[in-house]
Amino acid sequence: MASFPPATWFEQLFGFKESPQSVQAHLTCSLEGENVLLTSDVNHATYNAGNFQIRDVPSFNNLTVRGGGKLNIVVGNGRRTTNLSKVDALSMQSLPENDGASYQAASNFNCLEFVNPQQTALDGVTNYVYDLTQGPYVALACPQSIIVRNYFYEHPDGKIGQLEKEIELLEKTPIHVEHGYAIIDDQDVKKLSESNFDWSNLSNYKVGVHKNCQVLMTRQGQAFTRTQDNIVSTHIYAAAFNFYGLVRKNDFTLGVSRHLLTAEYKAAILSAWENSFEMEKQGRKGAKKLYLTLIGGGVFDNPKEMIAEVIASCEKEIIDSGLEVYVVAFDQNAYQSIKSQLEPIVQKTGGQIVEVQ
Repeated sequence: MASFPPATWFEQLFGFKESPQSVQAHLTCSLEGENVLLTSDVNHATYNAGNFQIRDVPSFNNLTVRGGGKLNIVVGNGRRTTNLSKVDALSMQSLPENDGASYQAASNFNCLEFVNPQQTALDGVTNYVYDLTQGPYVALACPQSIIVRNYFYEHPDGKIGQLEKEIELLEKTPIHVEHGYAIIDDQDVKKLSESNFDWSNLSNYKVGVHKNCQVLMTRQGQAFTRTQDNIVSTHIYAAAFNFYGLVRKNDFTLGVSRHLLTAEYKAAILSAWENSFEMEKQGRKGAKKLYLTLIGGGVFDNPKEMIAEVIASCEKEIIDSGLEVYVVAFDQNAYQSIKSQLEPIVQKTGGQIVEVQ
């Protein structure tokens, strides 16, 4: 199939350029079982946008213990990686061996990929292509599902979309959030640290789970192209504190971040575990695969060593799940930061260190 410039993806898939008004005029949602179908009346295309839910750790219960789950680390060569589909969050989702796999996405606390707290859902989603970080490119493999989260998500109170009201994954906490970003200044640190809130209770932190999403796009060099096969993905959207400028970094906020990340990694494993049973029934090759990322370990300045310790604390869930769990380290620097914490778990579970050139 012909390739196209990444910035034109919305028009390529739906037949018109994105604006809130044009989306309202030309796109409709319908249900097929648990899945949302998104249809354009311009080019008459219909896509499976999957099923989106807000989940927390306690919501995953009575999962059948398989045993034998393994932790693996995939080590890339940064921007010089030639076998990009092994480390690139967009490309890997179109591989037949990953059909039915689950992917953790480093997102924001509204499950949208805003680049700053001033951006809103009104700015649209076409511009995700300009943010070259992991989260947006996980999402872009299933762009119809992005559109559902931005424009058509139904809130518990019945409001539709995030144009006027946003998803808030931290709504059970007293943390102030602006358009998906946690804001904690010096005054907030004092107030929050002196509160009686139970920061260690993992049920206070939520993730967005978008399951059974049709994979529509992948890379072809510098361009995008449509995928040919009937491949589906499940995305688990989670977010971290931005210590680079929006959250004051100290012992208290690092401690809260550790609890938050623990909840998010456990929820990702539990979600993939739950999802794997249905994907196995459908005969999908990647049913038991989960790809994890180092949430907040880049420009948000969460210590990678702390993130690795959190992943290591999920050893029991990994083993019990029976999943093949892959931590993707984009380059050698990332790998060296997590090596000492995670290699013992890799060895214990019979996993592998996979170096990608």
